[in-house]
Amino acid sequence: MDSTAYPQVHDASKILDQALVILRAARDDFEIDGLSSPQIAKVLTDKFRHRTSRQAVQMALASAGRMVDRVTPPSGGAYFRIMRPGETYLDNPPKEAGEGKKVKRHRKATAKTVSKEFTNAEAPRKRKATAKKRGPSKKGTYAVVTELLCDGFFKTPRTLSAIIEHAANNLGYHLKTNELPAPLLRYLRNKNLKREKNSDHQFEYSEA
Repeated sequence: MDSTAYPQVHDASKILDQALVILRAARDDFEIDGLSSPQIAKVLTDKFRHRTSRQAVQMALASAGRMVDRVTPPSGGAYFRIMRPGETYLDNPPKEAGEGKKVKRHRKATAKTVSKEFTNAEAPRKRKATAKKRGPSKKGTYAVVTELLCDGFFKTPRTLSAIIEHAANNLGYHLKTNELPAPLLRYLRNKNLKREKNSDHQFEYSEA
């Protein structure tokens, strides 16, 4: 497992989120539908350098509800499988506590600032200068992949390097290799894309 292909693990602050990413990756990329808590802890510790104990993973998954399925075979050794609610949780993570309050405070502060600017005759000129200084907002990797899919870019099989090169040369978006797997895997699971290995043992993505 290439740890750089799963940035969600590094970005996640909760053991539950990290464990869910590992379970989905094991199923989708390695055809392993289920891992035990010691196996998940070992992957997080050895591959991602997130020192995690078996007990911590066990407790996190035990409180995950319908997001995982706990399987206990007759031979013993329980393991967990990610379920659809777990995938929905990963694709649409809940907002952190207090974030809503921060947004409200930010909106109030913004409203006050705007009211002051409109009392100043120079406000329109200042806003234009600020817009030029900031420049256009950066488009997310998932949005770029969606644009390429809608434009028919994947009618021809494309490697990661081909996607990055096309996005940079033709769209002006500079993507990173470790940012692409997540949106591509999402479209694979949704049956919008398919992938096969070429003669160089590289995955090529095309319309399903």
